[in-house]
Amino acid sequence: MVENALFYLLAGILIFFSLKVVTTKNLFHSVMSAFAVLMGTAGVFFLFNASFLGVTQILVYAGAVTILVLFVVMLTTAGDAYKIAWEKAPSVWSSIVMVLFFGGLGFTIVSIEWPVGERLLLDRTRPVTEGLANMLFTEYLLPFEIASVLILATLIGAIVLARRD
Repeated sequence: MVENALFYLLAGILIFFSLKVVTTKNLFHSVMSAFAVLMGTAGVFFLFNASFLGVTQILVYAGAVTILVLFVVMLTTAGDAYKIAWEKAPSVWSSIVMVLFFGGLGFTIVSIEWPVGERLLLDRTRPVTEGLANMLFTEYLLPFEIASVLILATLIGAIVLARRD
């Protein structure tokens, strides 16, 4: 019962801040709302006993990616220039498309018979992350190293672009 209430609370937070990301005019507030969405997603991971994914979500996305986006916002904009100005009110056609999209989405969500699985009983004698780490550093070592080199190249490219005057 408490888990259900917590899930609905997190879902409400996620919906609220997701809408705030795309509707706010202040770019900094939009980034901070995205941070709240990423933290709420980590909360959902913890609620579903995926603690490794929850910690990864906090460290990588809520931490590193949010800081990176904040640096981009702070280094590339100044003063009131970073406020988003809406050109004009939404047109009738965009409102019709929006209503049709959300109507179809709502119909799809309501009409599907969602599968309900049984709870996964984990082997508590071994940590869950141990098997993931063994697989990551043995079977998938090459893709892991390629991803780290790509991230390093991206970081160097970002530094070069930021230093240009």
